[in-house]
Amino acid sequence: MSVLMIIVFLVTASLSAGALFAVFRHISNDGSDSSVADRDALMNEIRGADEEIKELLARSKSYCSRGQFETVSNQLTGLQSELEKEKKALADLEQQLDTAQTTVEEKEAHQQELKSSREEDEIKLEELLGNYAEISSESISLEQRLAQSMKNLDALSEEIELTEDQKAVLDELGSSLGKAGENLRNLLMEYETVNERLNLLREQHEDLEEEYTKLVEQQLGE
Repeated sequence: MSVLMIIVFLVTASLSAGALFAVFRHISNDGSDSSVADRDALMNEIRGADEEIKELLARSKSYCSRGQFETVSNQLTGLQSELEKEKKALADLEQQLDTAQTTVEEKEAHQQELKSSREEDEIKLEELLGNYAEISSESISLEQRLAQSMKNLDALSEEIELTEDQKAVLDELGSSLGKAGENLRNLLMEYETVNERLNLLREQHEDLEEEYTKLVEQQLGE
């Protein structure tokens, strides 16, 4: 119920009460039984109207004015505007989170791919180092056998008397054994150089892996 309606009702009720009071005075001047009954009835109506007026007056105090209503309405509009801003900010944040999640997943996939590649490189490196160890061992054994064969040839040439042709054959064989031994020593030196490079490569690989891990952890933490 608006304030205007309450005022109209109060004015109407006041006028009705006034009219009832005028009728009551008129009836009071009349001493008949019917007039007494009518008077009592009017008195009851007057009391009832008076109670309603008092109740309405009390209730009217709880209603807000037009200015108060406009203030509350403006506040509500402001709150709705703030709510829309918060909703938009939340939507933007969700989009940023989705983008960040996608970026993290891509980085993790790339990291896993590089990890697999590094594991393959490590396997190949270990195979090369293993091959070097095997070849080096075989080369040393072969060089030792060649050296022993040359000693045996020298001893044989001293123990028996050889013809010139036989001596030529033994000399050629000794020369071949000497060249073979020299080639083996050169080969061992080359393998040693390769082995050093492989070990250095493995150390560099481990350093790069450590640096890459730190870089990925830093990027994922951003």
